[in-house]
Amino acid sequence: MHTVLRAYGELRDERIIEMRQGRGAWVRQDIEPGFVRLTELAEQFLTEARKLGLSQPEIRRLIEGI
Repeated sequence: MHTVLRAYGELRDERIIEMRQGRGAWVRQDIEPGFVRLTELAEQFLTEARKLGLSQPEIRRLIEGI
């Protein structure tokens, strides 16, 4: 799958954008900018945690401990 299509799919799955065949894609009206920013930060956190070799349960425990 192409990178752009994959990115659109992820944004749709996260309910940030809506897509309609033949009509395009747009940011949902009910999405708050803070939610988008938190999603970006969470993705950065997960990327760094995985680089450090943390497992899914370790990452979960770390977040729950905050």
